[in-house]
Amino acid sequence: MNIIDIPQTVRDLLALRIDGGEPWGEPEELKFDLQPVAPFQATLLPEVLANFVMDAAHRMQCPPDFVAVANIAMFGSIIGTGCGVMPKARDNWMEFPNNYGGVVGHPGTLKSPALSAGMVPMAYLEDQAQRDYADAMAAYLLRKVEREFDIQRLKSDKGQAQLKLEPEQARQRITELMKAESEDEEPRLRRYRTNDATIEVIGEIARHNPRGLLVFRDELIGWLANCDKSGHEGDRSFYLEGWNGRNRFVVDRIGRGNVIVPHLCLSVFGGIQPAKLLDYIHGTVVGYDNDGLLQRLQLMVCPDELDGWKYVDEAPNGNAVDLVVEIARVLATTDFISLGAQRDGERGTPYFRFSMKAQKEFILWYTQLESYIRHQENPVLAEHFGKYRKLIPALALIFHLVDLASGKHFREKGISLEALHLAIGWGEYLSTHAIRIYSMALDPNQSAVTALAAKISSGKLVEGFSERDVYKSGWSSLTDADVVRAACAELEMAGWIRRIPVERGPGRPQSVRYTINPALAAK
Repeated sequence: MNIIDIPQTVRDLLALRIDGGEPWGEPEELKFDLQPVAPFQATLLPEVLANFVMDAAHRMQCPPDFVAVANIAMFGSIIGTGCGVMPKARDNWMEFPNNYGGVVGHPGTLKSPALSAGMVPMAYLEDQAQRDYADAMAAYLLRKVEREFDIQRLKSDKGQAQLKLEPEQARQRITELMKAESEDEEPRLRRYRTNDATIEVIGEIARHNPRGLLVFRDELIGWLANCDKSGHEGDRSFYLEGWNGRNRFVVDRIGRGNVIVPHLCLSVFGGIQPAKLLDYIHGTVVGYDNDGLLQRLQLMVCPDELDGWKYVDEAPNGNAVDLVVEIARVLATTDFISLGAQRDGERGTPYFRFSMKAQKEFILWYTQLESYIRHQENPVLAEHFGKYRKLIPALALIFHLVDLASGKHFREKGISLEALHLAIGWGEYLSTHAIRIYSMALDPNQSAVTALAAKISSGKLVEGFSERDVYKSGWSSLTDADVVRAACAELEMAGWIRRIPVERGPGRPQSVRYTINPALAAK
């Protein structure tokens, strides 16, 4: 709807009431009571990672949660299909440590700098990969030029004479050089992440980087929205398969052939604003388009904002950075057998099982999880926590490998009890954040107020809109007349809008339209 659709008499009345009514104040910031979340504690991480994370968060004065989850997602991506975990003592059930997740925070909460800080080791790996690629390409081109020179020399009578070769010997040598040329593959840059690419491009990169790939989006809502675009129907299944990390995936395109990825293993991570996430969550919670993609965002945190900000100007803890970078380098280059992993005879994949003490603890935790899921009344939350079957073993594997790569030794074979305890602690911590995030959509009034405010801020609603204009538009969270009426009342109390009774003629009840705070239009 737009202003020209409103009858002239209504526009005149609105103008009169705006000019002659009470002065507008500043619209209040919309705040809702959020579910409490567990604060991040340094004891959730191995000491070597805790020192790195807490130092970065302190210097930036941002929630340490942001740096920590980015760091964990990075390590899971680096390990990827290089090493798996078999959570049961005899079963061949295997999981890889790749994860999906993100950080939820308002603008100005330093989401982007915190994510960059958490992934500093990956930046070092990428720099080294660029140098290695440049050296390998230079050597490859040199070999290519030398072979071409030798072939041309062998083809000439003068060259054969200089080398004292008979024509048949020269032809045989040329054949050997041409075979070497065909077998000498051009070097490829090792990739660790991509930012914004089609699934065809990601599939091509993943095909040549079998351990996996991190899809990093500074604004995660762009990734989610892209999966819903017309013509991108295959994107969702691509990312659903990528989360598993085990399955073969084929991307077919007419006229462009196909891309076959033997083991599609993806990690997805980024930042997102609460308001932009709300509609997407609501769509999942109410049941449409619920294919489980949102529930795969297991490493998702929405922490409280920091109290008591202070100016900090300190040098980074160089020793902490160096140690974490070295751990990342070891995990990116090792075959994991050297760290004590077993090799799966069927798939050839290195893997760890739990130590005897950790196995007993895992059985207890796993039994409690299954009971909790079966008694969870909300199906979306049940599905979300069902993904903990992968999350907790994957985190335990990451923490155990970090300890091993830092030089720590264990007397008992397998993933340590200490690593499993850390993983279970993360499960308890992350569950409070999941409940907070989903509750923003489970509360219909909060969803409606936030959605209505977004429509006003974006200009989708203009002067003189009615409640019917809202609920007939079919917008998510705003399709029920009573809910829309309640949302309008909330925004009126917050100084966003004012109701204007409009006479409809003799014997007809008044209708209500709304005028918008001019300060919102100015923004």
